[in-house]
Amino acid sequence: MKPARRNNLYFALTLLLLLFWGCSREKISEDTLIKVYVENTIVQEKYLLNQDSLRFHKQLVYDRYSVTEKDFIGELHKYSDDKIMWDNFFKKANVYLNELAKSNKLK
Repeated sequence: MKPARRNNLYFALTLLLLLFWGCSREKISEDTLIKVYVENTIVQEKYLLNQDSLRFHKQLVYDRYSVTEKDFIGELHKYSDDKIMWDNFFKKANVYLNELAKSNKLK
């Protein structure tokens, strides 16, 4: 019986480490999160009156950056919980938006 207990202990420790590692890391990098946020905002402004086009173009943005809407919203909530992170996020989002405007990629 002792080997079985030892195996259970190793299994439990491994499981805890995997859970800790999986929960603590960010799913989407900050740069990607900013790009998805800004591009989704642009899409929302452009297709505000056409909900089908809005959903379609938002999904195109998610697909372009290989993220899901659920992961995007979850990561965004992490930033909104911390005022300093939230302020820095918007500063970087403004920089990205200005870059898009200067390169004439806003349509």
